[in-house]
Amino acid sequence: MLYRTAKLIKGQTKHCKGMSLYPVSVNDIDLETAKQIEPTDVYLFLRWVITNDDVEADLESSCSIAADERRVLCLAQDLIHCASHARVKLPKHVGLAISVRHMTGSKQLVSNHAQSNRTLFVL
Repeated sequence: MLYRTAKLIKGQTKHCKGMSLYPVSVNDIDLETAKQIEPTDVYLFLRWVITNDDVEADLESSCSIAADERRVLCLAQDLIHCASHARVKLPKHVGLAISVRHMTGSKQLVSNHAQSNRTLFVL
């Protein structure tokens, strides 16, 4: 059962397109954009694991606790990022790369942990 669930989620992550980087705006790096990008099955699976929400929960509604909604979206973006080998650009990772590069000026830190340096310069 767990193997089939993992394969279903892996299949969903393969079809995730991520966000457009040309051009990126502040509006692209928010929870609503992240929620729209996430595959429905991935979002609902993680929501059921993390929260106490009912089975009837759908993509249109948010978690009853705002902090849980952030956790679900954060974990979903990390899952897609790892499953795609960082090929899919997601709001969390793009925003993190922009912020770290701006605050530290360290391209090595950014390229090791968030996005490639080439992608960051496009932004």
